[in-house]
Amino acid sequence: MNYTFESVEPLRILIDRHAHSLTELVLYLSHVPNRANQLMMTSFPNLITLRLGLLEAKEILDAEQGEWACLHLQLLWIVVCGVDGEMATSARIYAKLARLTRLTELSLGPRNQTMTLNAPKPFLSLRLSSGLGQLSALRVLERFMFTGMGYDIGEAEVVWMVDHWRRVSRVHEPLGSSREMQLLIKMLFGNDIRVDESF
Repeated sequence: MNYTFESVEPLRILIDRHAHSLTELVLYLSHVPNRANQLMMTSFPNLITLRLGLLEAKEILDAEQGEWACLHLQLLWIVVCGVDGEMATSARIYAKLARLTRLTELSLGPRNQTMTLNAPKPFLSLRLSSGLGQLSALRVLERFMFTGMGYDIGEAEVVWMVDHWRRVSRVHEPLGSSREMQLLIKMLFGNDIRVDESF
């Protein structure tokens, strides 16, 4: 779906009619009000595939929005943006992601330049000090993507991924990332790992 939503009302109708039957929702190419993306996370308990666009940290952590309902997700594309400098903020977001234990594919980065330019900065930090380690709960993860998030990852984070995501066979990293980072990922994950710079 590639559509510009003027309000959340069409999405509320979708929820009213399909809240418990919908298993796949693709909205990452659409212009959706930010609070509507959070609405998707809290309204469809049987989703297996969810591709969203920008979702600001303040919306994710707004208690009035409710807890995420889509705990059966296997594929999630989400761009967490507008994260303040407080490590506690990132840690709380990672705690929510860690509940999605059935994920086999997770994308945390913007998928095109327009999305990168429009997103309130900064993006969710990929540092262990920011709470990345909570994602050790994602034991069946096979594909991890962070294209477009800059270079907010270091050797310690790659080592952690290798130790905790034993099933990962494909990693998408930032465009233009260093040759050294690519070599490190290949060396630690093994020669069979696929390292891509695009989708």
